[in-house]
Amino acid sequence: MTALHGRHLGSLLAAWATVLCLAGALYWIQAFMPAFTDMLPPLYVVLGVVLLVVTWKWFRWRARHRDRRHTERRHTERRDDVQDDASPIPPVQDESVGR
Repeated sequence: MTALHGRHLGSLLAAWATVLCLAGALYWIQAFMPAFTDMLPPLYVVLGVVLLVVTWKWFRWRARHRDRRHTERRHTERRDDVQDDASPIPPVQDESVGR
């Protein structure tokens, strides 16, 4: 599969193919059932908006996650920064033990 700037086009092409198939089905319904002619144009708009959102999110995701190899995913250095004396949960003391 071809790639654009290191990102595979499979998910984007699948979304476009799905929307085009749905638009073709709507056109077929509109051509063979003229009673639905007034109801279907808003569905074309909805399909267009869905296609624009999916395409925009695909490009936006690519812009945000350009190269993840330069950072460590687990961030192990954060584990070393925890202070020993700052325990988040105080120890539980049982009152019945001393009696």
